[in-house]
Amino acid sequence: REGSETADESLIVLLSLTPKEFNYHLAKIIEDVMRKIGIDAQSDLGKGLFNWLLGIKQYHKSYGELIAEDLSSQFLLSFDTDYRLNILTQDFDEKLRENISKELDEILEGKYEFNFTAKWNPIIGLPFGGKICAGATPPQTAYVSKTFVTLPFSPVIYIDGKEIHLNKNWIKEKIEGAGIIGKIYRLMDEIPSTNSEWEKLEEHLKENLTDLIYGFLFTGIKISDGSIFPGIFNISMHLIFEKIIKYVEESNVFNSFASSLNNMFEGGKDIIEYLINLTINHIYEVLGEKAEAAGNTIEEKIDGLIDVLISHILSSLENSEFGNALNEYISSFADFIVNEMKKGAEAIKEAKNMIDDWLFNRISISRAEISLAIWER
Repeated sequence: REGSETADESLIVLLSLTPKEFNYHLAKIIEDVMRKIGIDAQSDLGKGLFNWLLGIKQYHKSYGELIAEDLSSQFLLSFDTDYRLNILTQDFDEKLRENISKELDEILEGKYEFNFTAKWNPIIGLPFGGKICAGATPPQTAYVSKTFVTLPFSPVIYIDGKEIHLNKNWIKEKIEGAGIIGKIYRLMDEIPSTNSEWEKLEEHLKENLTDLIYGFLFTGIKISDGSIFPGIFNISMHLIFEKIIKYVEESNVFNSFASSLNNMFEGGKDIIEYLINLTINHIYEVLGEKAEAAGNTIEEKIDGLIDVLISHILSSLENSEFGNALNEYISSFADFIVNEMKKGAEAIKEAKNMIDDWLFNRISISRAEISLAIWER
């Protein structure tokens, strides 16, 4: 009991602690650019310029807030290996990890070893989102405390000029009249009379449920007003890029002096455009794709990149752990619907009402899980 209580209390204390000032650098990759134009990033001039131009100072934010911000900006994709695709805030991870380790050493007074892990996966089970770890690998006998933090996303974003609310009821209302859901409802209203017809019905249900969940998560769903619900992955990507752009905008790069230094970056391009282009081109490079004809504006380039990422993920799902789990999830729900249909009209009605919840059980857009494991030294 004492060990469990210590883990719980330590995690609460850590997340509520508020450092007076938290500093890190944006886009350490710019050191290479400085070197190319003859400025040594390690010289006093180089360090001063780098600190002034790309230094980030966060004041009076709790570790819970800092962790949520870090997770929401990482854009971590992990299939064969971990790829942190946002190259602009890597120093944020490193400084935050160092601070968390230091704070936990003080909180636990050196009596316990620890492992701190925070994870954000907007699509549950898909290795995409953000992660930060500090400490050693925990033994099975460790005392573990878990909690959740809310990510700092805007409640409303715009994709292709359309307003998208990060609200479960709003999304439910938008997709409930979608054509694919109508097809599933019609299948559920047709009660077969033979075993072979039941088997055929179940196959059709699986096909349509597959279209529904892949559309909901990745490819988008055409809804009743003729517009497209873009899919959870698409929404998550726009949220991440919105967060990345905000980090760039909040750096000292936008103070009144910075404009005079714009000519350092690719012949006078705006610095925010330069940094976002660096990120986008890095992602294409990791994916082994070409970035040609990706668009002219930042918005067009982000949209083009998201389309490429969705295609890349869908092709990676075949025979992957997540793909197999998702297919099993769909198959189990089809089995459940068939069993409910055999019970009569009231059970069918209840099964129809459960489809929305079945979809939402696969997502966690605005919430990240945090755990702290401790064990005696």
